[in-house]
Amino acid sequence: MSWECVHCKEAHEDAFDSCWKCGRERDGEPVFKPFTAPLVPDRPLKPDLPCSTTPHLPGREIVETLGLVFGESALDSDLFEDFASGFRAPENRSESYEGTLRDTRRTALQRMEQEAGAIGADAVVGVMVGYESMGRFLLITASGTAVVLRPGP
Repeated sequence: MSWECVHCKEAHEDAFDSCWKCGRERDGEPVFKPFTAPLVPDRPLKPDLPCSTTPHLPGREIVETLGLVFGESALDSDLFEDFASGFRAPENRSESYEGTLRDTRRTALQRMEQEAGAIGADAVVGVMVGYESMGRFLLITASGTAVVLRPGP
């Protein structure tokens, strides 16, 4: 059995739930949906969570690990064509693409922080950023471990 993507009309085997070509789910909805975690009532959302690529924060003690948190953001492949055209016109080479890439990475990190804040984290440690090509999208993923810190100075 197979199915056809309602967006781009690409044919797929029944085992797949999303289109490899355009990144949409079988029913036509975009795969990339914003995270909406329920707030934990006894842990209010904290603005500006500290994030670190290291497994700890200097001078702060981790008292609880809440688990992995993620943030995703995607770039459409049409931007790659704009980037490639920059090689033909060096004066506008890749500045706009680099800015868009920076903004997309920042969005992924902010979504990770929001997810951590929504479950009551004080910080995120072990942060990593990954880049993955998915059909016509470049997916940027931020991940880390949400933690609770001992109250301190």
